[in-house]
Amino acid sequence: MELKAIIVDDEERGVIVLQQLLEQYCTGIKVVGTATSITDAEVRVGELRPDVVFLDIEMPGGNGFKLLERLEQVTFDVVFVTAYNQYAIKAIRFAALDYLLKPVKIDERQEAVERVRKNRTRKDIEKYGFLKEAFGKANTFSKIMLPSLDQYHLVKLEDILYCKASDNYTNFYTRSGKHYLVTRQLKEYEELLSAHGFFRIHKTYLVNINHVERINKTDGLTVVMSNQEELPVAFRKKDEFLERLRIL
Repeated sequence: MELKAIIVDDEERGVIVLQQLLEQYCTGIKVVGTATSITDAEVRVGELRPDVVFLDIEMPGGNGFKLLERLEQVTFDVVFVTAYNQYAIKAIRFAALDYLLKPVKIDERQEAVERVRKNRTRKDIEKYGFLKEAFGKANTFSKIMLPSLDQYHLVKLEDILYCKASDNYTNFYTRSGKHYLVTRQLKEYEELLSAHGFFRIHKTYLVNINHVERINKTDGLTVVMSNQEELPVAFRKKDEFLERLRIL
């Protein structure tokens, strides 16, 4: 089934470039409308009922959240588009939402469209509320939105014990005993969480250092987590990991 898309960008050139990229390099998606303001976008959404909106973050009269605030119900997926704001990108990633960085690269656009296609039945407004809240905070995050196959789960960072790679998926294990299978790779979460007390001890494991209970040095190096799970530390990670523990 073909996806219907709307592009919202206050720069007409940005609209044209993204539309051309989508039409030339993406199958199964059709741009049914464009808008250069939040007011115009609100009208287009009501008329055209898109499956996905490519939404510029910063525009005259407010950021892209103004559009979401004006709608009683968000029935479409959103791919945010931004030119630079690194903090905005980090907030978007914590909210498990897609974004495109200007100038838009062909492969990144294709990947974003494919994720929308796979996840298009999930229209959970909570994730947009979480992202809006994150934009108003300092550059710290206490929670993360985890996308499973059919839901979004809002989880406190302090509750996460460790993450385990599983091919192109990641398992999150929490101190409540719950675990979540997330449809993204461990490498992405390593990049996102390394500044928040997490360390990649092994190609398979990313641990919350605050939940490391003890270290075993027999037969190599392993860590015992607060739930008594014992996890291996790769030899090449040993020195860096021990140094990280020393400076806590």
